[in-house]
Amino acid sequence: MNLQSYQQGGRVAVITGAAGGMGRACSRRMGHTYRLVLADVSAKACEAEAKILREDGYDIAAALTCDISDPAAVDRLAQEAAAAGPLGALVHTAGLSPSLADWEPILRVNYVGTSLLLDAFLRQAVRGSVAVCIASSAGYMLPLNPEIEAIFDSSRAPDVMKRLEVAVMKVSKAFGNTPAQISYPVSKRGVHRLVRDRVQEWADKGGRITSISPGLIRTPMSIKESESAAFQGLLEQVPIPRWGTPMDIANAVHFLCSDEASYITGCDLPVCGGSIAIATKQLAERMAGRAPQG
Repeated sequence: MNLQSYQQGGRVAVITGAAGGMGRACSRRMGHTYRLVLADVSAKACEAEAKILREDGYDIAAALTCDISDPAAVDRLAQEAAAAGPLGALVHTAGLSPSLADWEPILRVNYVGTSLLLDAFLRQAVRGSVAVCIASSAGYMLPLNPEIEAIFDSSRAPDVMKRLEVAVMKVSKAFGNTPAQISYPVSKRGVHRLVRDRVQEWADKGGRITSISPGLIRTPMSIKESESAAFQGLLEQVPIPRWGTPMDIANAVHFLCSDEASYITGCDLPVCGGSIAIATKQLAERMAGRAPQG
């Protein structure tokens, strides 16, 4: 165990999506003060990342394969993490975008998988444990939909995926988008709601729960996404006119897990260069233009 981990009493930070751009940055930032449990859907990529981190002196308790949409796999991850030490932080960066998957896996991984993780790690939470879920600025980009919000009110319902399918198909038809393009912001809006709705459960264990909504962060997934026509021109609209970096997100994660953020819970932190402010203003203007004139 390295000195920093020893100073934290061997507390563990679990990083999902550990082989992705944000996951790698979060591992390095959190690994200064925590033991690390790395998890990724790719066993090969996760082991390769663990090897690099160990060579750099980080305390890697485990590197595990985990499909977060699989309840059994999530339970195994939580058990392995518990064996490594008390839970300091759950940093959930794993997710899918429309360039990587169709609507069904996007919803199942981004929304249902997040719900499974929060339930599994709530059982491991101790006083001071923090969960940080990576959402997205996309979660702010659709008008609030009463049907979808009602589904989110019952996040643990066994028919949640079927009900979301019906709602997503309706919205995609109304907006002229593909179901995958709609399922992504819906899934990330769902993450915002999970954080809000689970806040008391985590507080009862002495823990906190938050999310971060990244904007244009330069990762392999976002670079692939930027090839789409819908993405073109977005960067020019950002008040801070640059790509964000994975370390921008990792620094925000580290802050939310620190004592300096001890009164922050149940909410979302945009790390987007101001893009959410611009986009939500434009959305409000478009919706006002659609409203019937009295």
